[in-house]
Amino acid sequence: MVALGAVAWALAAAWPASVSGARTGIALAAAAGVGGLWVKAQALRKGVNGALGWTVALFFARVALWGAGVLWLRSQAGDVAAFTAGFCAVFGVGLWLEISFILVASRRRQRGAA
Repeated sequence: MVALGAVAWALAAAWPASVSGARTGIALAAAAGVGGLWVKAQALRKGVNGALGWTVALFFARVALWGAGVLWLRSQAGDVAAFTAGFCAVFGVGLWLEISFILVASRRRQRGAA
């Protein structure tokens, strides 16, 4: 997740006019992704269903985080479109990585139980 954030951070430099807003979204989504992976790793100790439940809960928490970021940027006359693009790019790829993390852990548990 940190590597994903770093790549997105570097790619944001390609659009100098929007770099500040995009990097704000990237940093927020990457930090939420790292926190989400930590929560899911803890939940996987108890079972896969709990981790999937946390995935749904954290999805909505991140949507709320995005909304709060948009409201804050609007009040600061920031670039909301760049923020949304940066946030959603990291959020989308990060969510895919998190679900893959859970699936791999589930397969490992099944092999261990067999």
